[in-house]
Amino acid sequence: MNIEVKPTVEHDTDTLNEEANSKQEDASSTPENETINPFVAGGHIEESLMPKMPLGYVFKEDGLYLSESKDSLFVSGHITVSAQTFDPRQKHWGRVIIHLDPRNNLVTHYLNNGDMMSPMKVAGKFMNSGLQIGTKQTQALIEYIVAQKPMLDIELASRTGWMICESGQRAYVRPKRIISYSGSDHDNHDSKVHFSPRNDLPLYQAHCTQGTLEQWQRHISEPCLGSPVLMAMQCFSLASILLDPLGIEGFGIDINGLSSRGKTTAIQVAASVIGDAEDPATARNGIIRSLNTTDNAIELIAEPSNDSVLFLDEHGNSSISDIGKMIYGLANGEGKQRMDQDGTARATAHWKCLTLINGEFPIHDSVDNLKAGQMVRFLSLPVGEIEIINAESTEAAAAFADQLKLACSRYYGTAVEAFVETLLAQFHVDSGYFCKLKIRYTQIHSELCAEEFSAQQRRALKRFALLILAGELGVEFNVLCGESQEYRRAVESLITLWAEQSSPISDAARAVISVKEFIEANPGRFPSKGEIRESSGTIAGYFDREAQRYLLTETGLREATGGVADNRSVLRELVSMGLLHRNNQSNFKSLYRIAQVGARLALYGIDARLIGDSDSNVATSELEGSSRPPLKLPDLPSHSSHGCHGFTDRVIIEGL
Repeated sequence: MNIEVKPTVEHDTDTLNEEANSKQEDASSTPENETINPFVAGGHIEESLMPKMPLGYVFKEDGLYLSESKDSLFVSGHITVSAQTFDPRQKHWGRVIIHLDPRNNLVTHYLNNGDMMSPMKVAGKFMNSGLQIGTKQTQALIEYIVAQKPMLDIELASRTGWMICESGQRAYVRPKRIISYSGSDHDNHDSKVHFSPRNDLPLYQAHCTQGTLEQWQRHISEPCLGSPVLMAMQCFSLASILLDPLGIEGFGIDINGLSSRGKTTAIQVAASVIGDAEDPATARNGIIRSLNTTDNAIELIAEPSNDSVLFLDEHGNSSISDIGKMIYGLANGEGKQRMDQDGTARATAHWKCLTLINGEFPIHDSVDNLKAGQMVRFLSLPVGEIEIINAESTEAAAAFADQLKLACSRYYGTAVEAFVETLLAQFHVDSGYFCKLKIRYTQIHSELCAEEFSAQQRRALKRFALLILAGELGVEFNVLCGESQEYRRAVESLITLWAEQSSPISDAARAVISVKEFIEANPGRFPSKGEIRESSGTIAGYFDREAQRYLLTETGLREATGGVADNRSVLRELVSMGLLHRNNQSNFKSLYRIAQVGARLALYGIDARLIGDSDSNVATSELEGSSRPPLKLPDLPSHSSHGCHGFTDRVIIEGL
């Protein structure tokens, strides 16, 4: 590894003390220090940048020795500190330590200075990576490392994605390359920024490149022209790069439908933009991962996808215990707080990413008490009703899919790097470039919206607006083949699929419907408040025949809503619909005298018009003579056909 980083001045916070400095200067004149230096001889570090040997230590042919009087003790194999590091995100100082393994391969470790306080733990890491350590020489090795004064000063990135360097320059961190606007390409080890994750997770290795951009365009992007889903998937992957610059939250798309419709091919095309897109059925180390994992392990594949895309195949095979909680967790981008063995808090995993997932059935079907927030965070695209691959026959479609899947395993990762390079170049020329992109994004969203859309639908349309913007930039940056309008039409076709099963109803409105259905299904659990008689089942409330109101208890209301929304949200919705009786406007409950208990109880008084003309309700006959107009509740989403902008009508409550 050649580390060609310009030396910097000493920092006041360097852990080396004055005594160590004087020892190094004394040691520099020791002839033994110049006998053998495998790191300089092997081209791993320039001689002028090699730190001076601490007093008493010397390299010999087989490793590092400590000279005590006339004897020389074997300390370890060849090892040295090549640079000092600073992690601006965690505010940690540390060191880059390199050593040779038994096969003479170079091994690199990134350690915090505080790690040296646990000598046995550090020595264990070295030994696991092939360093031989002399008997009872662990402390001598640690003292050698601490006493070395590295000549290089580098910045450390502990996670992938966007970062602001100490110089103020923007950079995009890939596991094997740091991309910044510097006029020249450089990999991770030739940059002033090095990538060193908190956990060395296997998925990092899949964020890589193979082939050239031209090969990716010729074999993947160009053949996908004419297939709206495959074109939109390329936009989706590029859109992940825009999350941080535009300040947009993460979200997901669920491609669902019959297994023969090419969903895996679509996810491979999207993955080829980012990294190793080999078929997940045969690849173990590709970027597309199975959801057959645990709740905790989901963090281990989400964190490496920061400012990128998390690709998950076949959610039907999921081992996740709570899919609804997973949806919130992936979109919110924060892992669980955990403790180390010594009782100190571990650094919490963070990420902001897009998630692309597929399965035979909508992922929402696996969520108990589905909420509007979950529907907006993960958009469902039922692709089972259309052909992902446009071909004259089933045989032709299969042949095309096989060819495309093979190309995805050969050419990948170059598109996203070219996209980031051009994005940074534009920002270098115009510091307000990202603000202009934000304005364009808002404009696209406005173009997609219309007056009849609910707030929930308009929020979901922001996701599609981002895909359209990414498609425009992909064409402008000469990354995607075709015209920008083709990619817009492709994304709009996805909007049509989503709109056909999208619900415009808020969680609170859905909960009101649940309350209505609960009362209809359980008339015996609402005995008349003026009568003393047996009720069928646990009492959920009472019925006030004179006022034509259902009087629900706290637990009764909670059961009736089914957990779709919290009670306060449901009550506010009922107030807005004119269905909640309130003696005091500062309180949702009112006092009612209940004969069964011989006391006045604070209950929620819900107007019986909520039930309408249901035959199953005890109050139906008495409502027929009411002069008040009937209540029209919103319908749940239908699956009728719509045009590109033909969304379900917004919720309208009539007769109030």
